[in-house]
Parts: sequence; C-alpha cells; structure tokens
Amino acid sequence: MKPVRIGSLKRIISIPVKAGDIIQLLAGRVPLREHHSAFLERQDSGAGYVLVLKRRWWGVVEKILFNEDRTRVRQVEFYNRSGSLIYLAQFDEMQTVKEYRVPSRLILSNAEGADFQLDVERYWADVDVSSSMFVLNPPE
Repeated sequence: MKPVRIGSLKRIISIPVKAGDIIQLLAGRVPLREHHSAFLERQDSGAGYVLVLKRRWWGVVEKILFNEDRTRVRQVEFYNRSGSLIYLAQFDEMQTVKEYRVPSRLILSNAEGADFQLDVERYWADVDVSSSMFVLNPPE
C-alpha cells in the first residue's frame, strides 16, 4: 500500500499552508525554510525581535517574531520569491502539556484576508503509536 501524500491545505482553508507545517506548529515548533543567512533585529514597534531567514538570489523566505525577551515565538511569516506573504501563523495562546509548550490557539492568515483559527482543547503527549494505526484498509 502506498503512503498518502498531503500537500497544501489551500483547498480546505483557503490558505496555502503545508500539512507538515501544521503538524510542526501544533507541536509548538517553527517550520524552517531552506535559507543561506539569518539575522536578528529589533522590531520597529519595539514589541520584540524578528529573526529573518534569507536565501541567495531569492530574498526573505521566512520571518520568526519573538517576544521582548526572545524566549517565545509569537508569529511566523512565510514569503514567496517575489517577497509577497504566503501566510503567517500566530501562536495566540500557549499551554504546557507535560514538559512541552504547545499552542491552545493557532491563527493562520494570508495577505488576501483569509484567516483560520484552530482552538485545541486537548493534547496527548508521548503517546505510543504503531504504524498500523495509519493504514486505511479498503472497504469490504
């Protein structure tokens, strides 16, 4: 049986976010794009710092916005070759589950004004799973 490939969720939520990105975001991680350089700068508004990831001959591919003391990620922005925003993800509310910091509210939006809010009520951390749990059998 072939594994199912999941690409963009644009058809479902009108925002071209990759399924792999959603998984990382829900795990409290920041999806990282391929880049050649990175620099940290203070935001103009004085509301924290931004880590800018750039690719040669492309420009900015991602911005990661931190709080004032640089201990928590507030938002992640992804850009295309022309420098236009593809989408951004905001960690609106965070919670601690076991020793993990994970979002209880994740907000995704794009430059066209589409947005999607995901409220997570329950997390199960460190659950044992087997590969058979991810196999879909054909109907009988």
